[in-house]
Amino acid sequence: MTDAIRGLGEFGLIRKLTEQLKQGDTVVHGIGDDCAVLAVGEKQLLLTCDASLEDVHFKRHWGKPEDIGWKAAVSALSDIAAMGGRATAVLVTLALPEDLPVSYAEGLYRGLADAVESVGATIVGGDTTASRSGIIIDITVIGEVVGRPVLRSGAQPGDVIAVTGAIGERGAGLHALLHDVDASELIRAYLHPSPRIEAGQWFQAQPGVHAMMDVSDGLLPDARHIAQASGVGIDLFSDKLPKNDRLDAYWKSQGEGGSLQRVRSGEEYELLVVLAAAEFDMICEAFSRYTGLLISVIGECTKSHEGIQLDGSIPGATGFEHFCGRD
Repeated sequence: MTDAIRGLGEFGLIRKLTEQLKQGDTVVHGIGDDCAVLAVGEKQLLLTCDASLEDVHFKRHWGKPEDIGWKAAVSALSDIAAMGGRATAVLVTLALPEDLPVSYAEGLYRGLADAVESVGATIVGGDTTASRSGIIIDITVIGEVVGRPVLRSGAQPGDVIAVTGAIGERGAGLHALLHDVDASELIRAYLHPSPRIEAGQWFQAQPGVHAMMDVSDGLLPDARHIAQASGVGIDLFSDKLPKNDRLDAYWKSQGEGGSLQRVRSGEEYELLVVLAAAEFDMICEAFSRYTGLLISVIGECTKSHEGIQLDGSIPGATGFEHFCGRD
């Protein structure tokens, strides 16, 4: 069919479905960022949801049910981190096959609860239903932010762009799972990512931080989201990615270039942060001292071109996009 969804891709479909929607008076920021922001009294509430489907986002044999539940929760909690907020309450909808062992369902829910409780939030409700097509986990997170939420749209020409953590390890873990490679540490990193809630709140409190989002689709597509939302170009440099001998050794053993895989790697749930160039040394040093996390400046914002460039060229395939695979 000429009008199939694959012709639009995920983000084209979102634009098609939402372009005529009206926003209510309480909507501070609607569709187009990591969370919606609603004004409720004197508070700004953050709302987000995320679905994890068996054989799309995970396979049961990849790990314990607790691992599947943990990762599903983190994928939703990460959106709250990207806005600089804190998560307060979570709703969980589970669609489960009728022949699923009760012990598996209990493990799944235990993993969900552990991830939610690790950031000081609580599961307060949800729904359960039967599924004829595998496990489906749909999570809604309610959070709040004190002061301004950090949006994708605040990047300015001359800003630098940085990323937290050992970017690329989770992508390598996924590759190992898909290709049955023995790489236990990388697989563990993929199955048990950390929600960067505390880091996001720290960045939100810094006036020099202009934009932020989490790395869920990959460095390249997520940097492109920031560029489009902010109306700037972004130059990324592969030689500025943090050094990681374990990753380099893994990709060498697989006969592939590690740098390209790392900038395309999705489901990392690290934070991509845009900050004022004049303050980046101070902010990065203070961030590492406060959180103990690595932060690496990997590029800069410019007005000389639109979109993103990698090492001076427009990249080809950038990362995963639902309905059309790698774009």
